[in-house]
Amino acid sequence: LRAMHHGAPCVPIDVVFHRENLGPDNPYFAKTPGHLAALLRDLDADPDRRAALGRAAQAREASAFRWDAVVDGYATLFREMVAARKAGHPLSQEA
Repeated sequence: LRAMHHGAPCVPIDVVFHRENLGPDNPYFAKTPGHLAALLRDLDADPDRRAALGRAAQAREASAFRWDAVVDGYATLFREMVAARKAGHPLSQEA
C-alpha cells in the first residue's frame, strides 16, 4: 500500500490477495524460473508503462484504501466489543 500510495509500479507475486489489492490489469509474476526477471526487463525498457502502472496503483490506493474508513471500522469494532463485555457477553473468535 505504501508503494501504491507513492505511485510506484508494483509487480507482486500472483496470489488472490495481490489481485484484490492491485486489480486485474496489473502485471504479476509466477514462481516459474525467470518470469519475474522477464517482467522487470520489460518494464525497465518501457518507462511509459511504468509510469502508467504507478498512476493506476496510486489511483486504486486512493479510492480503495482510505485510512479514515479503516480507522472508523476499527473504532466501531472496539465500541461493540466494549458494549458486549459490559453487557456480560463473552467475546469469541467466531464471526
